[in-house]
Amino acid sequence: MVIGTAKPDLGRVVAIARQGLLEQFGDRFSFDPVLAGWFPDSDGEERVHLIVVYKAHGDDPYPLWTVGLADYVMEHLPEEEFLQPPLSRFIDKSEWKGRMREKAERWIREG
Repeated sequence: MVIGTAKPDLGRVVAIARQGLLEQFGDRFSFDPVLAGWFPDSDGEERVHLIVVYKAHGDDPYPLWTVGLADYVMEHLPEEEFLQPPLSRFIDKSEWKGRMREKAERWIREG
């Protein structure tokens, strides 16, 4: 894998992530919102972080595929458009409230 030098457009990253979620889960889940922002990782390097809020219409998301979301996003972006694989966090809609929601939305706005 070649690591690029440009930052991908976050709107495009969200659109690709939504498409991957739809292909994998169909109508078994609702995903809203799907957010993306820049945030430093543990080494201080800026990385794309995805926050996926879901509501299950049955079982919880398959845990191994939720990890594979980063692979899906990278496969659908030209190699020069990503620095490192995105990190993702899946949050149940029932937990998307209060401080967690406010903090995530502020982080995305302030990016």
